[in-house]
Amino acid sequence: MRTPLRYGAYEVTALPAEHSPRAKFPGTIEHAVHPPASIGEYAQGDCFSFHFAHPDGRVLVHASANFVPGALDGYDADTVYLGIGTLGKQSDQFRRDYWDALVTRTGARRVIPIHWDNFWKPLDRPLTPLPRFADNFRRSLRFLTEKGRSEGVDVQLPVAWERVDPLV
Repeated sequence: MRTPLRYGAYEVTALPAEHSPRAKFPGTIEHAVHPPASIGEYAQGDCFSFHFAHPDGRVLVHASANFVPGALDGYDADTVYLGIGTLGKQSDQFRRDYWDALVTRTGARRVIPIHWDNFWKPLDRPLTPLPRFADNFRRSLRFLTEKGRSEGVDVQLPVAWERVDPLV
């Protein structure tokens, strides 16, 4: 799990992660799931963060909204693709700990929030946040913006289908 794989100039390392606090659907998916499917069919199973190292910089992709304390120690990043789905429903302390573990401790200077959009809507429509019963997107965005401003970290919402150079 921490053995890096090499692809040309890239080194990719899978690191342990947790999907979300208080997992509602633990376990693994044992069969193919075909939409429409109930949410319970999407068991959370194993979860990983991916660290990409390249001579031009480092990127961390952390798609979940939870973390394993210390799992990223020794892995720095210029950009973090940060999963924030359900982050707005967590405590202030959790959000601070989450930011510290994934942004401050990696030294990231840019954060791109991911996994915040309503995944029940097709991708050919404009992105919208998860419904209020699942998350508080405004709280998450306000927190990220304030933390970014206070620590000199550029927080950028992604634009669907727009190319981005994660190392710039």
